[in-house]
Amino acid sequence: MKIKTKIVLFGAVLIVIISLISVGIFYKVKHKIRVKENISTLDSIRYMSIDGSSHEITPSDNFKVIFFFDSECDHCQAEATVISANSSSFVNADIYFFSKEELQVINRFANKFGLTKNPDIKIGRVDYKQVLHKMGVITYPMCFIYSHDGRLLKKYVGEVSPEAIIRYLR
Repeated sequence: MKIKTKIVLFGAVLIVIISLISVGIFYKVKHKIRVKENISTLDSIRYMSIDGSSHEITPSDNFKVIFFFDSECDHCQAEATVISANSSSFVNADIYFFSKEELQVINRFANKFGLTKNPDIKIGRVDYKQVLHKMGVITYPMCFIYSHDGRLLKKYVGEVSPEAIIRYLR
């Protein structure tokens, strides 16, 4: 092959690669913007509780503290234990723990880390597409705190202390 042909071919391949990377970046940025808009106000979230019944979270008179977890996540396990032990501190707040895992896995997690001992903590399974696409949950634990009128007050990625959450519930 002639050197000129090799240079043209290399240039064409380079343009294609740069174009594909640019398109990927564009869609990631677009997704982040859409997620930020989606989570700014609490839309309804459908979930199946560990007893198998269907429920929906909607704005109400109470604050909403929503945790997303994975049962194998050490940070999620530690957070569940701490939140369960301090749940009485969350005055005027509805507390939710959600996972995309199967109900029996979620139930074992909830029992093991004390979540089922408190009737004020709702535990359940959510649709993964809803969590990923609508709320942008890609890492665990993740916590969202919503005001009584459904406005996002704070989003935490990773473990969060009860004291940090309580600051937003006033």
